[in-house]
Amino acid sequence: MTRRIVLACLVGLGCASEPRGPSAGSTSIGGSTGSTGAASSPTTGPQGTTTTSSAAADSTSTGSVTSETGSVSVGDSTGDPSADVACLPGAFIDALTEPFSCEAMPQVAAPVSMLPFDCHTQGIGRDPTTGRVIVTCQDEGGGSSGRVLSFPADGDDAWQATHALELYVDDDTPHPSAIQLDADGNFVVAMARREAAGPSVFESLNVAADGGLSVVAASWSHEAGHVGATAQANLDGATMIVGCGWDCATVSVHTAPEPNATAGFTLVLDGPTEDFVAPGVDENVGQYNALYLGQRCEDAQPLLVATHGDWLDVWALDDLGSESMSMSKIANRQIDEDVVQWMGRPIFYEGMTLEIADEAVWVWAAPHDFGTNACPDGTRCMQYVYRCRFG
Repeated sequence: MTRRIVLACLVGLGCASEPRGPSAGSTSIGGSTGSTGAASSPTTGPQGTTTTSSAAADSTSTGSVTSETGSVSVGDSTGDPSADVACLPGAFIDALTEPFSCEAMPQVAAPVSMLPFDCHTQGIGRDPTTGRVIVTCQDEGGGSSGRVLSFPADGDDAWQATHALELYVDDDTPHPSAIQLDADGNFVVAMARREAAGPSVFESLNVAADGGLSVVAASWSHEAGHVGATAQANLDGATMIVGCGWDCATVSVHTAPEPNATAGFTLVLDGPTEDFVAPGVDENVGQYNALYLGQRCEDAQPLLVATHGDWLDVWALDDLGSESMSMSKIANRQIDEDVVQWMGRPIFYEGMTLEIADEAVWVWAAPHDFGTNACPDGTRCMQYVYRCRFG
């Protein structure tokens, strides 16, 4: 497998920033161009699914992926929410019936030297500790790499990107996934093919407090198929990654046995999404392209917020982290308010994430692509990013 990581920064800003939290001892690649010296080795999950991991050349790195034959199950819990993950108040679900309004933040831009091609937005994430905003996008010109862009906290400095990272796996795997960040600035990007078939390659990344982007662990391969959206959270002392396949026709769950993990993930569930659906307000699975994983404040029930088009759905996940997981839809909302100010796209055309603070919840959305039309000179920009709420 070819794997290339390229970091780019604005003049005067360093790329090789130290990752935060437990990942600080992991392998970091900064300011360099070239392939990593990695060797592939298979690990087998409890379903017999083979996951290929790339072991980092540095023997002191924590980036090697280990095989975990057990599963970590959460859900059906009446305990307290995990201390290291922001919980979703029940009031958020109640508020879905209220009016939906958005603040439109204009011209989210990156220098053309940092983003040399028009780029189709795939995901948006927000660092819950620093407020930094991360966007993933795919070369619209048919190129074979993805970009990860880092923006100052909540739009400081007129939404000018400070750092960028190119992810390249091979010429057939150009699609970076939608994302979710944990409190240490860790997140995974699944690089997928242009079709429903696999493999998809997971990269573990970190954004430092100053916005620097780094790869903090070796990649691993999901052989089963396309993963176009990922959600990542700490639940019951473990790290959970939920992934949606092409149009979310399939769902996967990877787990690691400690919080804020960047390596050591095991595939514990993969299959047609409809096979895991239990009765709820309805049993329709949308063509979801963005996910947010959390838990309800009142009872620590794992929840998955999923969006597509102009729909936002909330699913309760039981036995998350085991092969017996089930998911029931507990709320949904069609956005019929006229909130998008460019090109007439639905608000959840692509990336979505949540911001949770003091029991208030904001919904971030990034339906627009990066191009040069009506952008500041020397940049490519999204015309708007939206910060929205119900009520």
